[in-house]
Amino acid sequence: MSEDDKIVIFESYYDPMLAQIIRTRLEANGIPCFVSDYNTAEIIPYYNQAIGGVKLNVFEKDLDRCHEILAIDGDTNDEIYPEIDHETAAVIVCPYCGSNDVKYGTDTEVKFHLPSVLVSFFTGVPVYFRTAWHCFNCGETFQ
Repeated sequence: MSEDDKIVIFESYYDPMLAQIIRTRLEANGIPCFVSDYNTAEIIPYYNQAIGGVKLNVFEKDLDRCHEILAIDGDTNDEIYPEIDHETAAVIVCPYCGSNDVKYGTDTEVKFHLPSVLVSFFTGVPVYFRTAWHCFNCGETFQ
């Protein structure tokens, strides 16, 4: 095995689908690559932080070409896609700072919720029933 055949991690993504999109973009331009830890992140999403996300692996000789391809096409890892309320067709914005960098998911503010504690205790799997909007700009959660 020569030095050109060395496989390195190009980038890590916490969104498994985004890693697949970038992988197909690179493969469409002739770069052989693969993703690792995809199945773990898809099957058990709360392990995603522990494993360091989904890793996009490429040959070390192709690193510069990968950066060129993503610079030309635009790397979707840096883009912010606004959330849209499907009832009113309006963009969801944070009431605290006005940012549209928000995501709907589990509520991190409330640590104790009796049904989720009981289910988590008896199954051994952490379960969260409360959901809310979270702003990644100011860190606030809102309904």
